[in-house]
Amino acid sequence: MKLKTKIAGGLLAAGLGLGAMQASAAMITEWSFTVTGAWNTASGATSFTAGGSSGNPDVQSSIISWGTSSGSLDPASNPDRSGLEVVGSPVSGPIFTNLGPADTVEVVHYNNSISAGFSTLMSAEFLTSLTLTPVAPAPGAPFAPVGATLPITFTETLNQSAANCGFTQIGAVGCDDIFVVTLPEELSFSFDFDGFTYTTLIGATGLGPLGENICGEAGADDGCVGLVTQEGATSDVQFNFSISAVEIPVGVPAPATLALMGMSLLGLGTLARRRRSS
Repeated sequence: MKLKTKIAGGLLAAGLGLGAMQASAAMITEWSFTVTGAWNTASGATSFTAGGSSGNPDVQSSIISWGTSSGSLDPASNPDRSGLEVVGSPVSGPIFTNLGPADTVEVVHYNNSISAGFSTLMSAEFLTSLTLTPVAPAPGAPFAPVGATLPITFTETLNQSAANCGFTQIGAVGCDDIFVVTLPEELSFSFDFDGFTYTTLIGATGLGPLGENICGEAGADDGCVGLVTQEGATSDVQFNFSISAVEIPVGVPAPATLALMGMSLLGLGTLARRRRSS
């Protein structure tokens, strides 16, 4: 499954003329961007295991936490409450076409040992959106925001000897917890604008393919993507994105123009049939 959105920005202005073709213009080399990230707080978007006490768990747009009913998430000061925090949202900055990625929001996992009497996170949804605005060679209006929903599953493992975990892990203190993200094959979207096709690719540092036994422990399919997080430590996932562009060959109608041409030809055919029958 591919998350690929086609945005026909500015193409409808070509009108219904049959001769409307994609004209070559200057490529947008610099953009400003705004990225937001948040946990979905809607009912049913987050699930937890049974159990827990008053005040546990807690779901907010910036942080999901579970364990003891209060206290810091810092493992050094409060070893009985864990959480996932969205850091740096919203974030804005410049990005340049066909150059390197720009960092956006970050998700931090505070991994503490949770007593069996408390409920723990099972699943959640991470919501993110991207807004691009042309800067150079000429400023332009912001494009419509493009959003994505990333479902995650979380496995709070038993607090036992690492040697008895039953799966390969990175830490040596207790059993690592497992964070799995359900990603499409390609997190990207493309749009045509002023003679160029722009493709934005969203990435994440800190996520990667997990071993078969780790995916199995988390109840996920082989080849799942995520990370294993050490007990009593913090781990982070840094999201980023890049933007590339290729020129549309002169004389090739853009997708929206093709659709308009088809409708025009259909109208001409209908008109001709009416004339023949009159």
